[in-house]
Amino acid sequence: MDSLTQITLGAGVGEVLLGRKAGNKALLWGAVAGTIPDLDALAGLFLPPVEYFVFHRSVTHSILFVVLLAPLLGWLIHWIHRRDPAVTWWEWTRLAFWGLFTHPLLDCFTGYGTQLFWPFSDHRIEWNTIFVVDPFYTLPFLAGLIALAFLNRESPARRRLAVAALAVSTVYLGLTVVHKQLVEHRFSEALSERGIPAGRLMTSPTPFNNLLWRGLVPFRGGYLEGYWSRLDGDAPIRFRYIEGRHNLLGQARPSEELRQLLRASDGYFCLTESGGDLLYHDLRFGTLDGWAAITVHEPAFIFSFKLPRLDDRTPPDTRVSRARADFKVDGGMLRAFFARVLGTG
Repeated sequence: MDSLTQITLGAGVGEVLLGRKAGNKALLWGAVAGTIPDLDALAGLFLPPVEYFVFHRSVTHSILFVVLLAPLLGWLIHWIHRRDPAVTWWEWTRLAFWGLFTHPLLDCFTGYGTQLFWPFSDHRIEWNTIFVVDPFYTLPFLAGLIALAFLNRESPARRRLAVAALAVSTVYLGLTVVHKQLVEHRFSEALSERGIPAGRLMTSPTPFNNLLWRGLVPFRGGYLEGYWSRLDGDAPIRFRYIEGRHNLLGQARPSEELRQLLRASDGYFCLTESGGDLLYHDLRFGTLDGWAAITVHEPAFIFSFKLPRLDDRTPPDTRVSRARADFKVDGGMLRAFFARVLGTG
């Protein structure tokens, strides 16, 4: 999830655990613990694109990292507040543990994948039930925490508000899991009506909401991409075909980076050529315009890489690089998108 959501969740956990004893300090340190795992984003300043792509949500998002760091962070917090003996080292350690652990746990509900069991397994857990930025999850939770920060730490209303905020956000997260099951059933029905097997169907929510969902399924060397909103009523799901062009892999220079990309995509990828460049697109992250009722041009892929070709005259150590999509998000596109979310687009 985004940093604001992780900070909010960490602060909420801190308040529930130690708000009565530590007051707003529990909010603060819960927020700090909740954001620490995402410090791995700093690695993007130093690592090549593919290495960072694989590294993100690995070491700092693992259970091992949480178990090792929690007592150290608990000791540091206890030392900082050593003149206030109201909270013990163990209590700060418990807050640090849950603040740290809820971060990768929440990330598992999104896409991209979280290596929760690193280094024992590099399997990425991605339940894909909520988008990385969902204001319906974050904003009510955040509003509750801001309100309780102005209450006395011994006020019964403060704890009730903290528990209520955490409970509402948790219930919403649980409903996204239920929602995904309903969505997958709807997509499976739509594919079955066309005689298409849905064995490799992947579904994911679209940005900022949990109403409009994307479905992607391999089909005849490519993929069928469709979108369905819970507010669409009886309208049929429209699919468009995305060519896989997997044969273009034969033109790419073999490398460990390419193997990592192929493994990460779990089979959901396609290739295109543009201006002489060979481009690799990870389809798990969607297309910018697939939700539109009619698309008449090449899909606007969101997550793409430029692959060195076998016949390139560039040095043999040329790395895979990120390819920035050439698209513009403006007010008109956003209005059209949210109309689609509401089933009116």
